[in-house]
Amino acid sequence: MTAASDSGASLAVRQARRAAAAARRVSPWPAIFIMSLALPFIIQAGPIRLSPYRIVLLLIILPALFMWIAGKAGKIRSFDIYMLLFVVWSDVSIFATAGFDQGVETAGIWTIETLGAYLLGRTMIRDQASFTLAVKCFMLIVMIMLPLAAAEAVLKHPIALELLGKIYTVFEASEKEFRLGMRRAQGTFEHPILFGVFCSAAFGLAYYGYGVRQSRMGRGLRTFAAIATTFFSLSTGAYVSLAMQGAIIGWDIVTRKLRNRWGILGGLFASAYILIDAISNRTPAEVFISYMTFNTGNSYNRVLIWKYGTAQIANTPWIGIGTTGDWARAEWMSSSMDNFWLVLAVRHGLPAFLLFTAAFLAITWRLGRYPIADSKANAVRKGLLTSIIGMAVAICTVHLWNASYVFFIFLLASGVWMFDPPQAPQPRRARPGDPDFESSAGTPSVTQPGNGRRKRTSPA
Repeated sequence: MTAASDSGASLAVRQARRAAAAARRVSPWPAIFIMSLALPFIIQAGPIRLSPYRIVLLLIILPALFMWIAGKAGKIRSFDIYMLLFVVWSDVSIFATAGFDQGVETAGIWTIETLGAYLLGRTMIRDQASFTLAVKCFMLIVMIMLPLAAAEAVLKHPIALELLGKIYTVFEASEKEFRLGMRRAQGTFEHPILFGVFCSAAFGLAYYGYGVRQSRMGRGLRTFAAIATTFFSLSTGAYVSLAMQGAIIGWDIVTRKLRNRWGILGGLFASAYILIDAISNRTPAEVFISYMTFNTGNSYNRVLIWKYGTAQIANTPWIGIGTTGDWARAEWMSSSMDNFWLVLAVRHGLPAFLLFTAAFLAITWRLGRYPIADSKANAVRKGLLTSIIGMAVAICTVHLWNASYVFFIFLLASGVWMFDPPQAPQPRRARPGDPDFESSAGTPSVTQPGNGRRKRTSPA
C-alpha cells in the first residue's frame, strides 16, 4: 500500500511539473511582432512593398487562423465574427471600386494587416505571461525611443531614421514641421502623429502595471517615459490620448469607493453630449473636434473634414469610395482625412464601420464588465482598457495606418484571454517503458459481472 501511494505521489509530482513547464511556454510571436513595429526598413518583393511587421504577419496568419478555427484560442465569440465580416466587407469594397487586377494587392495587404494582427493577439496571447512579455517589449521600445525622440526634437534631425538608414533602406522622413521651437519627433514611424499615438498607449499600461512586480519608482519611471516620449511628437492626437487616459486614471482614484462608478461616468458623458447638442449651434462631434487642435486653422479644417466626410458617406453609404477613390471636398482642402473612424466609413461604407465599431465595443464592454478576482489580472485589465480607450478617442482627430494601425488592432485582441479560464494541460497517458507506467498499471482492473464495466480496485 505504501509503495503504491509513493508511486502515485511521484506520478502526481511529475505531472504537476509537466503542467507548470507547459504553462511557462510562452509564444515568442507577439514579442517579435511588437519589436518589428519599430523597424522602419523597406523590403521590396517584386511589386509588393513589405516591412518587418508585414513579414511577421504573413508568417503567422495561417497558423493563427487554423488555431482560431480549431478552438485552440477559446470558443469563437461574437466580436470575432464582427471582425471577420469587417475584413470581408472591406475587401468587397476594395474590389468593387478598384477592380480585381488593381484591388487584389490592396485587399491582400489589408487582410494580412487587419485579420493577421487580430488573430495574432487573439490566439498567441492566451494568458497573463504572454501578455506581460508583449507589453515588456512595448515598454522597452518606448524607453529606447525617449532619448532618440528628445534628440530629434531639440537637434531638429530624424536621428533614429538616420541611424537605421545606415543599416538598410528606410522610408523618408516626413516633412519638417516645428512646434514650440522643436521639430516634431517621428521616431521610426512615418509621421509624428503615428509615433505619438503609438507611444501614448504605454501610459495606462505603465501606470497600472502589466502583470509584473514593480516598485513605485519603477512604475513612475515607466509612466514618465510614456508621457515624455509622447510629448516630443508634439501631436494633438497623442496629447488627447494622454489626457483621456489621465482622466480615466483620475476618476478611478477619486471614486475608488463609489458603487457603479463607471456607469456614472458614462452617464456624465451622455449628459454632456445632450447639453452641448442643446445649447450649441454645432453638433457635439464638431465641438469636440474643434477643440482638439493646436490652432484655429487646424480646428476649422477638421470641422470641414467632418462635414464633407459625412456628406460623402451619405452619397456612398454601402461600399464607400475604396482606397483608390477620392472624396468630395473644397478644392483648396487636402485629401488627408484626420479621423480614423470617419475614414473607415468613407472608404469601406457604413456596414464596415458598424462591424468594426461593434467588435470594438463588444470587446471593451465585456472587458470592463467581466468579473476578475485576481488583483494582478484586474490591474492588467485596467491598464489595457485605459490604453485602448485613450487611443480610440485620439483617433477621432487623427488617422492610423501601417504599424500604428496593426498595433491598435493587436492591442484590442490581446485582452480576450481574460474571458477564458486557464486550461490545465491534459496529463499524458503512461506507456510501457515510461517510468510512470508501472505505477499507473500496477493497480489491476477487473470487470464487474453483468454490466461489462471496468472498475479500479486497490490492492489489499
